Amino acid sequence: MQPIGSYLSQGRWFRRVKSKGHFTLSGYGYYIGNRFNGKVLEIRFDSDKMKLKCQPEGSEEIIELPVSDF
Repeated sequence: MQPIGSYLSQGRWFRRVKSKGHFTLSGYGYYIGNRFNGKVLEIRFDSDKMKLKCQPEGSEEIIELPVSDF
């Protein structure tokens, strides 16, 4: 997981949640929930936990998702 961890650690990422609560990052699909459909996520990578930290626009909530298996 080192190469993808290095890549994701480079900055922030922004992705729009598509219908049915899904978004993609680095070619991998993630599910964050239908309540975020159409919202833009600010995504950061936590290398200690190997998780994506997703913050939906207009919210203080941070949702952590495990990084997909590579």
